[in-house]
Amino acid sequence: MALLLPCLLLSACHRADIRTVAIRVPQMDSEEAARRVTDALDAYTSFGVIHEATADFSQRVARITYDSTLASLKNFEYVIARAGFDANDTRADDVARKNAPESAP
Repeated sequence: MALLLPCLLLSACHRADIRTVAIRVPQMDSEEAARRVTDALDAYTSFGVIHEATADFSQRVARITYDSTLASLKNFEYVIARAGFDANDTRADDVARKNAPESAP
């Protein structure tokens, strides 16, 4: 019980800073590629970090609405890079790129 009160007080002080960003994903040129990007990002929705993630392969952009007190833009660029795609200036992971869909070079 003694630990419960401080935990409740600390959690009540958290102020979310919700932001929406667009990340360029040049190799995302198909629905399959867009699904891979959103699947990679969806893992973070269960932690409350991402509130929404969408991928538009026609514009080659992923849009993410997230709590910036829990993560930064660079975190999401790394997640997309580990899925096999360049994200803004972050290069795709070489191993993941080899496993990416045929349309992703």
